[in-house]
Amino acid sequence: MKKGVSPVIATVLLIGIVIVLISIVWLFMMGFKKEAITKFGNENIELTCQKVDLEVEYLGNSLIISNNGEVPIAGIKIKKISPSESKIENLESFNGLISGESGEYSISIDNDVNKIIVYPVLRGNSNSGVKDYMCENGVEIEI
Repeated sequence: MKKGVSPVIATVLLIGIVIVLISIVWLFMMGFKKEAITKFGNENIELTCQKVDLEVEYLGNSLIISNNGEVPIAGIKIKKISPSESKIENLESFNGLISGESGEYSISIDNDVNKIIVYPVLRGNSNSGVKDYMCENGVEIEI
C-alpha cells in the first residue's frame, strides 16, 4: 500500500497557498497607493498648489510672507540648505494666511546656510479626515 498525499488534498493545499500569496501581494501593493487629498470640493490638492502665489522676503532674522494667490495657506515649511546638509522644518510661528494677507515671522538660520526654500502647506480633505499637504512649488532665497 502506497502512502502519500491524495490528489484532492494536494489540490486544496495548492489553492490555499496561491490565495495566501495573492493576499500578501495585494496588501503590499496597497501600501504604495497614495490617498487623494482634495480642496474646494473635489479639486485635487496638487492642482490647487498651482494657484498659490507666495511672495517671500528675507530680512535679517525674519521672513515677510505675502499670500497673493487665491488659496489660503495653512502652514509653511522651510528647507535650509548648507554645503554639508539640507533639512526641512516647520515655521513654528506661522498660523496661516488667507488670500491677500501677509505677515512677518522670525526665523533662525545657521551661518553655514546659503539658501532657503519656502514651501506653502495647504489643508485639504481625505477619506481619513483633514490632512496637510506641502506644495512642491517653493520660493528660493539666497542668503
